[in-house]
Amino acid sequence: MRKSKFWRPASVATAFLVLGLVCLLTPMRAAITTHGFPTWILGVGLLAAGVGLWVDALIGRARDRD
Repeated sequence: MRKSKFWRPASVATAFLVLGLVCLLTPMRAAITTHGFPTWILGVGLLAAGVGLWVDALIGRARDRD
């Protein structure tokens, strides 16, 4: 049986989405790091990366089916 290459990228993408939502939906979003970096930007970046990885995983799965 062939191993699927879909689940590893999908799980990493889900982790990025969860971390991004935690950064944006908790009071941590108003925090500023010691170097002056606002954490809400980190949350937006994690969400964007998670969505991009999910799209990439879904496109890869569709290509494997052909």
